[in-house]
Amino acid sequence: MKFETKFKICLWRAYFTKGEGMISYGKYLIAFFGLASQDLSTTMLLGLLYVVFSFVFGYVLYNSDFVRAEIEVGNKYNNFVEEMRRNLKKK
Repeated sequence: MKFETKFKICLWRAYFTKGEGMISYGKYLIAFFGLASQDLSTTMLLGLLYVVFSFVFGYVLYNSDFVRAEIEVGNKYNNFVEEMRRNLKKK
């Protein structure tokens, strides 16, 4: 398998993971709906829509600099990054 293919697979997984992480409460609503209604076909359709929406939402987050802003928030409280930025400003 070529590196480009591996990269695309990992990027797609990252899109889905980020989107699913941001809207993860939706899966519990779908599960509750499935248990309450006992309607398998509608529950499966909602689950499929949830997967697609998670992927699309993750794609939007990655391409709108949301992920970059999230990383920068983490960097603000990371002592190593703060020290490196101070050292680079001196030089």
